Amino acid sequence: MFECKLEQAVLFKKVVAAVLDIVKEGNFDLSDEGIRVQTMDTTHVALVQMELKESAFDEFRCDRESCVGINFEALTKLLKLCRDDDSLSLKKEEDCDTLTITSAGEGRAVECDMNLMDIENEQLGVPDCEYSCEIKMKCSQFAKICRDLKDCGGENLRIDCDKNSVKFSMKCDGHVKSSSIKLEHDVEITHCKEAVENLCFSLRYLLLFTNKACALSDDVTLRLSAETPLMIDYCVADSPEKGFVRYFLAPKLDDE
Repeated sequence: MFECKLEQAVLFKKVVAAVLDIVKEGNFDLSDEGIRVQTMDTTHVALVQMELKESAFDEFRCDRESCVGINFEALTKLLKLCRDDDSLSLKKEEDCDTLTITSAGEGRAVECDMNLMDIENEQLGVPDCEYSCEIKMKCSQFAKICRDLKDCGGENLRIDCDKNSVKFSMKCDGHVKSSSIKLEHDVEITHCKEAVENLCFSLRYLLLFTNKACALSDDVTLRLSAETPLMIDYCVADSPEKGFVRYFLAPKLDDE
């Protein structure tokens, strides 16, 4: 049997929302360590990795490791029935293809059964490398930079980083030819083995990442290396002990 409970539903709702913008369905890998998701978008440009550790829950039980297919759109609709401050419980019996979702609060109770899917559990390789640069900054700040440069007409975000500063920039063919934002004080460069230059990533995907994930944490960490997918790391409730949502985005060949 698998069963878990949160005294407040809001944390789980935020985590599922952060996954939904990238993928519509995927597997929950269940174990005594927690719930884990690792899947790619349909274009195989972005990968999302989510882990809610056992310590994030008020109650957690998993008798046997299992993999259950979830339609995240359907799950999100059911979670909308649960108020943020109400409790949330998930339960799956052995050899059962249904996930039971219950929620309770003052004068209100919700119970739903969700059909599980049979999704091939594709083994996806997550880059295992020592990144050249690691940047920590406010989630809201990074999201605003992406929005503002996109509004200026940019399609790709260029990132340059050394031990003293990080620069975000874009080029386009519209009325605005180029623009850049260089940060020296409002950012923490926690690691810089070597400078990185002219790394370009799709602003459309970056906006998808920041759209919902900003609700998970105050800070975000960017990890970069040449010719390596960008890792964008959000700790759940600002606590690595509770879990994380990570996005990996393949670099563009250039910023044209």
